[in-house]
Amino acid sequence: MARRDDDSDDTPKTPSDAYVGLLAIALVSLLAAAVLLYLDFDALDTGTPKPADPQVRLVDTGLNKPGQPAAPAGN
Repeated sequence: MARRDDDSDDTPKTPSDAYVGLLAIALVSLLAAAVLLYLDFDALDTGTPKPADPQVRLVDTGLNKPGQPAAPAGN
């Protein structure tokens, strides 16, 4: 019996279908997202962050001042 090459073109080649197109679109969109993520990261300021303002401002609401009892619940 004669040997058969695995590289023979006896079998018909199947045409690309919609799923191959979807895979190509997904690959292009992933590459575009990676480029946009890099550009966004590159635009960040790489300097040292400024310290936050340590001052706390209190708002005078007039409730529970020292020496005054708290209002009863339910009224």
